[in-house]
Amino acid sequence: MENNILTNLKKGCIKIAFPYIYFACLFPLYDANDAAEIDGGSSYDNSKIVNRDVIINLKKKFSNKEIMILYHNNKINFEFKKRYDNTIQRIKDKEKYCDIKITPLFTLENIKKIKLMHTNNHPTNCVLKYMTNEILKILNLPTYSFSEIRNEILSNSPYSYYSYVYYKFQWMKPEDSNESLTLNLLTDLLRS
Repeated sequence: MENNILTNLKKGCIKIAFPYIYFACLFPLYDANDAAEIDGGSSYDNSKIVNRDVIINLKKKFSNKEIMILYHNNKINFEFKKRYDNTIQRIKDKEKYCDIKITPLFTLENIKKIKLMHTNNHPTNCVLKYMTNEILKILNLPTYSFSEIRNEILSNSPYSYYSYVYYKFQWMKPEDSNESLTLNLLTDLLRS
């Protein structure tokens, strides 16, 4: 890359790299928006719906009505484990070239205890605080507790009941599940 920002930095300037944070594995189905292309693009299908293969495979065996019944009875396997493992591996591969590592924060135990992402590509304040402190460590500066940070900017949760059940979220009540996003995507896939 010629003429990128790094060519304009003063000699000796400290450069700190961290991986792009994209965690669609936390949701049964999700739009692979343009941000997904930053994170590997081709690893997401061209329909722009992450994890659509689960529904495509169900359509080979069940009618659309039967799939909706399966969905409402929480009987669809959205392959959370496989997708989580693939996401962590993808990020670890990127972390080889980065100064900041985020995968230690995204353990299954932490995902269970702490809301880490608002959406697939919008981290919570917790993640931003973690990254800030990692940067401060590299700069040999004191870290902060960030107790003065206010509430989250994004508060509506697109998390499905499927996500709640698989990850065993302690930070969310089951009645706070939001099925509208997943149902809209499911309906789109059933129409195609």
